[in-house]
Amino acid sequence: MGTDRIFEELGDTISRTAKAISEKADGFLEIQKMNSKVNAQKRQIGKSLEKLGALVYQRYVDGEQMDLELSGICDEVTQHKMAKAEYEEELARLQGKKVCPACGKTLHKDAAYCSYCGAPCEKEADEEAEETEEVFEEVSAPEEEVQDMYAESKEESETEE
Repeated sequence: MGTDRIFEELGDTISRTAKAISEKADGFLEIQKMNSKVNAQKRQIGKSLEKLGALVYQRYVDGEQMDLELSGICDEVTQHKMAKAEYEEELARLQGKKVCPACGKTLHKDAAYCSYCGAPCEKEADEEAEETEEVFEEVSAPEEEVQDMYAESKEESETEE
């Protein structure tokens, strides 16, 4: 009977352990569910604050009077937006592209109009300088040819004398 008693106690111990593990797992699951709910609310709060900030900033841009603290924060946002735009233009330039002045999308450097918003896109100063240089080369080429022809004819006339 000693062996039966050992197996009975072992069975009871396993049952208690399984029950404790089950309770802990249930508790852990409840904690995870609650953490998930807390995090979902944090995300919603963040979205609402983002909307609020965008609304306040838009009012600042529209010229509405803001208190000093809000104006300072709005100025910071404006500075960051300007820096971001400069970085995006530089990135586009490094990639051989350009940025639409109206919508800010990246376009092919030769685009005359934005394929996203339809706004006209000016040529970049480098492109205009290259085109001007090409035109100048085309115009100067005939002049050089005329000078060469004049020099050749002058040499021929001198050799004939």
